[in-house]
Amino acid sequence: MRGTLWGISLGPGDPGLITRAAWEALQRRDAIWVYPARSGKTPSYALDIVLRSGLEPPAEHELLLFPMTHDGEKLARAWMKAAETVLPWLRAGRDVLFLVEGDASTYATFGHLARTVRALDEQVPVPASTPSPPPAPRCRCRSRSKTIRWPSFPQRMVSAPSTACCRTSTRWF
Repeated sequence: MRGTLWGISLGPGDPGLITRAAWEALQRRDAIWVYPARSGKTPSYALDIVLRSGLEPPAEHELLLFPMTHDGEKLARAWMKAAETVLPWLRAGRDVLFLVEGDASTYATFGHLARTVRALDEQVPVPASTPSPPPAPRCRCRSRSKTIRWPSFPQRMVSAPSTACCRTSTRWF
C-alpha cells in the first residue's frame, strides 16, 4: 500500500492562523515532513511558520529545493529531484506532509510536486486540498451569460462561468 502525499496549507504566515486540520496533521509523529526553499542557502518559510508555532519536526524531515526562476529546464529538474526524494517513502507506505505557506490548492509548489509524483507513480494518493476560488457571483437579473475572471491569481487567471448584466450596479471586485 502506498503512502499519501498531503499538502499542508499553513496560511499567510502567522502561526496562530494555521487551520485545525493542518495542526492535527502536523501532530502526527509517523509522517515525514518535507518543505520547500528557494536554495540551500535560504531557510524554508513554511518550516519557519511551523517552528514559530511551537511544534518540533518529526525525526524524518527534509528540505526540498524549488528555485525561483523562469528557466523551465531548471524547474523541471528541481520538480523531478523533489519527486524522486519523496517517492521511496510513499512507496514504502509512509505518509509525506508537504508544508506550504498559503493554500496548497492554489498556485503553489505543492501542485508541481504532486503532479510530478503522480506522473512517476499513478498509485500514490494525492487528496484534494481546500478549494481555492469561491463560486462566481451572479447578478440578480440573469439576462445574459458572461465569464468572470478572478483577479486574485496573477500567475494564472481562473475563470468561472456566471451571469452578469448592465441593469445592476453591483461591483464584485
